[in-house]
Amino acid sequence: MIQRQQQQLHHGAFGMHPLLQNPPPGTVLIRPPSRRSKMMNNNNNNNNRKKHHWTHNVLRIRLATTVDDMDIANLRLSVFSNYSHQVRQVFCSRSCQVLANRRIRGATCLVATVPTAVPLDGRTGGGGGTGDDRQDLVLGSVECSVHEFDGTQLGRRRLPNSVLYITEVAVNPVYRRCGIGSTLLKGVDELASIRKVESLYLHVDVENEAALALYAKAGYSVVEASEPMYQEFTTSLNLHDGATQGRRHHLLCKHLTTRPTWLNDNNETNNNNNNNRAKNTNDNVDDDYNNDAAATATALPRTRSIGFEIPAK
Repeated sequence: MIQRQQQQLHHGAFGMHPLLQNPPPGTVLIRPPSRRSKMMNNNNNNNNRKKHHWTHNVLRIRLATTVDDMDIANLRLSVFSNYSHQVRQVFCSRSCQVLANRRIRGATCLVATVPTAVPLDGRTGGGGGTGDDRQDLVLGSVECSVHEFDGTQLGRRRLPNSVLYITEVAVNPVYRRCGIGSTLLKGVDELASIRKVESLYLHVDVENEAALALYAKAGYSVVEASEPMYQEFTTSLNLHDGATQGRRHHLLCKHLTTRPTWLNDNNETNNNNNNNRAKNTNDNVDDDYNNDAAATATALPRTRSIGFEIPAK
């Protein structure tokens, strides 16, 4: 009985979501280049090509485990510097609860890590390490989820679990512009390949030129904003024009197959019933970032980040 209670605390009261076992937490998706690849890169660098940052030779992307939650929470808060220690503690505690709740609904985090044995140029690494005997330090993270599509036209037009929503892309400010963000996106592609995902979607602030350039380089393109299906999806996430402090967002998409599957009206009806059942099953789970304020007071920043940034208070 005690062991079962511990498992429920670890995986949530409803057990581990099936998606989290495909592949299981801790699975490495992107490994550092081999010694031969490093030698080839060095030869290319000698031919007047841009040198890789040192992290390129040791960086790996793996699926996060619950042990990483506090590092991820600290990382998401790392863009803030003017909040008190108490506020930061409350934020991180709440963020860990949100991570656990979203995990129940199938959300998966990827982390970019480097070994603790590698000196970080005299700097402390990670998103605010836990001070334990961890074997790696978290320098970046990204979250992939499916439940955002539940109950939406876009979700009804696609096969179950054939789409992923990308959010909470975060890189330690000290180690930005080192290729960590692009490597994280490659990790997302690897996860999508394992799960046979056909399309990836994400939102980004229209003024975030750095993120737009990164996503374009990774193969994402802006979808037609006037399409009702996409308008409804964006509105369902409260990211429509003016909803978040007057900001505007692009919806971006990357198809991983030349012929993604789109369901017709008959299939859409059946899929709609499945989506609604999934949505109703999880209505009691307080997972959404838009509800943070009620639980943590208005002094805290919102936790949803869009393209390397977390909206201010």
